[in-house]
Amino acid sequence: MDNAIELSNELREYIFESSEPVHPVLRRVIEQTQAMTERSMQVTPEQSIFLRAMVRLVKPQRILEIGTFTGLSSLVMASALPAGGRITCLDVSEEFTAIARQAWGEAGVADKIELILGPALETIVSLQGPYDMVFIDADKGNLQAYVEAVLPMLPSGGVVMVDNTLWRQLVVTDDPTPSTVTIQKFNAWLKDHPDFDVEMIGIADGLTLAIRR
Repeated sequence: MDNAIELSNELREYIFESSEPVHPVLRRVIEQTQAMTERSMQVTPEQSIFLRAMVRLVKPQRILEIGTFTGLSSLVMASALPAGGRITCLDVSEEFTAIARQAWGEAGVADKIELILGPALETIVSLQGPYDMVFIDADKGNLQAYVEAVLPMLPSGGVVMVDNTLWRQLVVTDDPTPSTVTIQKFNAWLKDHPDFDVEMIGIADGLTLAIRR
């Protein structure tokens, strides 16, 4: 979570205490992942609460997650799914998703989640929609390609959520690095997309909601 707009640990704990209780496994996944050098790939605790709220509001029967890492986002979304709901998770790392698999099992949500390992763009073409909700937290160079790939499987009212769209706050600077420029271009492209109503939320490292018209 090095890339997030920082909240103190006390405030994060207060957020948990002021929200619906989370499974103890979720807290362990947070702590375990924060000890890793790749910890910035994990959604923040407050963002996980927001994702759970979105699932409860949208009530999706099927969620597609692109980029699972150690499983925090999928764990919290699975816990809020309505009866019969399912999540399909796409990732390339056996190592990181092994942590996710263990957490899903311990939290009792493994039967709601299907994990497919391999390049996401190759996997998506083999999937059958519809998906009511899509959460994208993967390589930033392919953000536009991911949205274009899932669009045919997204019904009217379906939601695509894209993480890291504030990109360490660099999107409002003249930073010339390819990652910053790519996300700036993606944000502009998505905002003007004719098939979506788009809202950017200033939570964590930026979360954009694109709602299919």
